[in-house]
Amino acid sequence: MSGALQISEFTPQPAMTNEEITAAVSRLPARNPAVIAVKRALSNAADRVCSPMETLVRRMVATQGFSEPSLNHPVMIEGELAYPDLSWPELRVGLEYNGEIHLLDRRTYGTEMNRIRTFQDHGWDLNILVLDDLEDPALRWKWMQWLAEKLNRGSQRAS
Repeated sequence: MSGALQISEFTPQPAMTNEEITAAVSRLPARNPAVIAVKRALSNAADRVCSPMETLVRRMVATQGFSEPSLNHPVMIEGELAYPDLSWPELRVGLEYNGEIHLLDRRTYGTEMNRIRTFQDHGWDLNILVLDDLEDPALRWKWMQWLAEKLNRGSQRAS
């Protein structure tokens, strides 16, 4: 569902919404294994997701009962748009997943660190997650506790 993924040998197609894919799949044989797989994948899909790991983090957050985050929500900071991976914009709380590219490419890492610092300078609480944070139960518990504290504190301030 990401418009960012394109194969150079083919004419780029516009990104489709979950509803458009569901409508297209509904016209196919319901018992076809590929149709079943697409329907299963659609139940976990969301618009405005830029990576499979963002989907994984979103699903992990949802299974713990947290409110649904905004995905790649546009935030105007210093005259430029920035997009936290998952966020609760009204509370200025977000989760960022940093994958292997952030480790391997010095320029990508530097740009990301500056972006995170800019968010923090404007009152955002961001937790930067890496693969170990998702795989290790102790680390996963730690960032889930962090998120619970941030969302609970924010909801108390709002009421």
